[in-house]
Amino acid sequence: MRVIFVRHSEPDYSMLDRCENPEKYSGFGRDLAPLTEHGRHLAREVAKKRYFNLLMSLSHPR
Repeated sequence: MRVIFVRHSEPDYSMLDRCENPEKYSGFGRDLAPLTEHGRHLAREVAKKRYFNLLMSLSHPR
């Protein structure tokens, strides 16, 4: 059996830093940041490949 861990992709925190109250997005709030274009590209590339027969995901944000 082979186990592969895949982390989240590249987030874009600039949107959160520019918002009216950036302190509201500290800690886990920063998990709400969208992915960068590069991050979306990386996620699409990984999704194209068949690395696994079973996928398990945690239910909490990154």
